Amino acid sequence: MPLISCFFAMVIAFTFIYAGIKKYKVFDEFQSTLEMTFKIPTSISKFVAISVISFELSLLPIFIFGPNDLLIYQIICFMMFIFFCIPLYAVLTKKTIQCNCFGQSSALGWEDLLRNMMLLIASVFLCISPPLPMFYLSIIIIILLALCLVVLMINLKSISAFIRPE
Repeated sequence: MPLISCFFAMVIAFTFIYAGIKKYKVFDEFQSTLEMTFKIPTSISKFVAISVISFELSLLPIFIFGPNDLLIYQIICFMMFIFFCIPLYAVLTKKTIQCNCFGQSSALGWEDLLRNMMLLIASVFLCISPPLPMFYLSIIIIILLALCLVVLMINLKSISAFIRPE
């Protein structure tokens, strides 16, 4: 169980770090997406954008060096629940909701729902069984496996287009 928990923590951390870096690169576009799609007032949209990016970029250091506190995992689980509900709403209502999930503006679809469902399951698992301190070799192997899964999740739309050409 500790290996699985550590793996899920790394998958979530690397996914958020990648998303945070990509959002930072297109900060103005991300800020305008928050304003238009989620109706965040212009006066606070910059603060919200900075807060989201800061949260995403801080996860890996928190997982590696921070306290093994259940509250951290509950906050992440709550965030993943929100990130799961948004594409679920888009898919069920067939509404076009623009998102800058990984620094690119695209409409939310079933691929985003699947990715966020996997991340939600991982975050729930962390609440149930938080990771324990481990040997460095195990952590390195888990980090590499987590990076591989993150790359697959990021490219899920491309993979589905390749498998199911229209």
